[in-house]
Amino acid sequence: MDNFLEKLNIVSPELQRRFWDIKNVIENLWKGRVRLEFPYQTTIDFRTTSRTVVSLLVQTRLNRFQVFLKFGDKEPDDPRNITDDITRFGFGKITRHLFIKARDRIGDITEKGSIADLLKQVRQINP
Repeated sequence: MDNFLEKLNIVSPELQRRFWDIKNVIENLWKGRVRLEFPYQTTIDFRTTSRTVVSLLVQTRLNRFQVFLKFGDKEPDDPRNITDDITRFGFGKITRHLFIKARDRIGDITEKGSIADLLKQVRQINP
């Protein structure tokens, strides 16, 4: 955890705020039933029971996050096309990813096509 927080402190303050926004959305969607794990120095996994549902990787040099989403065999409702299909990389049920930069808005779960809306879709698939 300490290594992850060190990496998080390297990125811009705006991007750090995006992390806390994402964390709050995830915790609200899963109503506190999600726990954090730190498998690598730059990665945080949001897990329910024994399953990772969202994984966030800090890319310090590029000042952005890479977020992996567990959609399984479902297609996200992504009108802005902000996610990419990563099934060819063999991450199991984690089949989509997106990049979040400091200027990006997380939005609200009721805002169609927002990052928060995509997280809500992950929640619906992974209760």
